[in-house]
Amino acid sequence: MKNENTKLLEDFKRKYITNNKNIKKKVLTNNAAYEGEIENKKPNGKGIFIFESGETYFGDFVEGSFHGSGTYIFNVFYIY
Repeated sequence: MKNENTKLLEDFKRKYITNNKNIKKKVLTNNAAYEGEIENKKPNGKGIFIFESGETYFGDFVEGSFHGSGTYIFNVFYIY
């Protein structure tokens, strides 16, 4: 069974990324990755940003920064 975060990300990708001709994929120098709309070489519009740590933000970007509506999925580590 998929967890809720995975479902949210898949729903976002299906709605905004898949079959959108304006989508670009970009791997950044710090091993982070971005998939989404780009304007003036910066994330701008809807997109998915995956940090080197695996944490993920998906939502709106303006001039390379998170902006407006979005979801940030944190890595959670438990110590027992």
